[in-house]
Amino acid sequence: MTEDLADDLLESAAEIARFIGKTERQTQWLLEKGRIPAWKLGGKWHMRRSIFLRHVAQLEASAAGHVDRRSAHQ
Repeated sequence: MTEDLADDLLESAAEIARFIGKTERQTQWLLEKGRIPAWKLGGKWHMRRSIFLRHVAQLEASAAGHVDRRSAHQ
């Protein structure tokens, strides 16, 4: 990863919420349930944009694989 850490790092639930397009309350729930690749440090949530985008790409690829397999069985 060649991005500067300061540009890649989100340092609060509010920043993460703005980045993913959810409300802060929805984001807090996702964070607490472990649905978003983030960590708590000093009582604040942190997340790297690049890791989140990679996580979403993996979810999309997995979902596409499930759709392809279902189509093949019909």
